[in-house]
Amino acid sequence: MRMMNKIGIGIMAAVGTAAAVGAGSKIVDNHRRKWFDNGYKSSHFAGFIDGAKSMVSIAEETATLAQKVNQNSTVIREKYEKLCEEFEELQENYDDLCEDYYND
Repeated sequence: MRMMNKIGIGIMAAVGTAAAVGAGSKIVDNHRRKWFDNGYKSSHFAGFIDGAKSMVSIAEETATLAQKVNQNSTVIREKYEKLCEEFEELQENYDDLCEDYYND
């Protein structure tokens, strides 16, 4: 009888240990899932931040290019205005020459 009690206690201990391990594994699994979900959400957040950084850099590059285009158009406009002034002077000189030539 005593041997049966020891075997029963051993079996109960094994069952109790298995139940504790099973409960422990469920807790561990729940924590693992929770932290995986947190990591997944964090990685999405990090991805959104990286995307925002890339959009900001693209916007800065676009602004820089627009500024360069504006500077180039300003330079071209100044050169065009200078050429127009020179053309007007040349036109006046030509008109004066024609007037002198035909009036003489």
